[in-house]
Amino acid sequence: MEKREKLVALLADGEVHSGAAIARIMNCSRTAVWKQVRQLQDLGLDVEAMPGRGYRLPRSIELLDHDVLLEHINPEVVENLEALEVFGVIESTSEQLRSAPAPSVARLRAALAEHQTVGRGRRGRRWLSPYGSGLCLSVSWNFSVTPPMLSALSLAAGVGVHQALAAFVPNGLSLKWPNDIIADGRKLGGLLVDVEGESHGPIKVVIGVGINIDVSDRLGDELAKAQVLPPVGLRELLAIGEVSRNAIAAKIISELHAVLVEFSSTGFASFIDDWQRYDSLLGEPVSVRIGARTHAGIASGIAADGTLLLVANGETMSVASGEVTLRPEQSAGPGP
Repeated sequence: MEKREKLVALLADGEVHSGAAIARIMNCSRTAVWKQVRQLQDLGLDVEAMPGRGYRLPRSIELLDHDVLLEHINPEVVENLEALEVFGVIESTSEQLRSAPAPSVARLRAALAEHQTVGRGRRGRRWLSPYGSGLCLSVSWNFSVTPPMLSALSLAAGVGVHQALAAFVPNGLSLKWPNDIIADGRKLGGLLVDVEGESHGPIKVVIGVGINIDVSDRLGDELAKAQVLPPVGLRELLAIGEVSRNAIAAKIISELHAVLVEFSSTGFASFIDDWQRYDSLLGEPVSVRIGARTHAGIASGIAADGTLLLVANGETMSVASGEVTLRPEQSAGPGP
């Protein structure tokens, strides 16, 4: 364990820890402790320095734990886990699995991290998440034969993640085409799918998932500057005060396994009804940017292959990819 990760583990309880006590446990000088505290800012952590008392985090952090995850993952899924890796700081959980060998057919690999240094969102954007404040996880799967409508796998995975989160937040969740998790009109999380292999199979897929648990003011300000959908944290949506990151991650992994098993045989057909039910854009006036062109119309659900249906000037067009935004000044009703 790196020194900075050891320091986070010491401070994770949210209590005040004196510099002398930290130095003794970490076997270093108090000056070295101070330098390590400053480095935690690079991970997005705001450590409070309390003169004469020590250091503490503004709130406690439940760190990810391999054994606790296994306790919460569906036992059937545990039997089919080829690997479960938990990292402190890593470039990207998806890149970790992309560079790893493809799992055996019908077996799952999973990787989680407290913090990603180069996490990816859609269209090359960075996925921002301070250390321990969200969930950064990926799973990989190997289809022996290319399933029908593989291009819609990200939508099917979105249904699985929605169902996993609904166990903790039963109301107010929706999906925004093609791969955003929405709550209260704000972005709770997102997905990204990487595919590689032969056209007829085998096909290796990596599904990356990012979920906000706590959203700091600093993170909110950064995303506001990027002019993207404002974020919301899962903790804010709960009536109860605490939520287990390990339990949420385990539920997502379990649901994604179920999605991949079903998708192997039926493709997107088994998921389209659920996706339509969760669709946050259905019936809303939207703008879709495709390359240099922008199309305006009414979002009218999705086709059987997962493409977005856009009605404009009495005609329906099918959109396979693009950046979709609501046109709030003409919105037909309140947001999700």
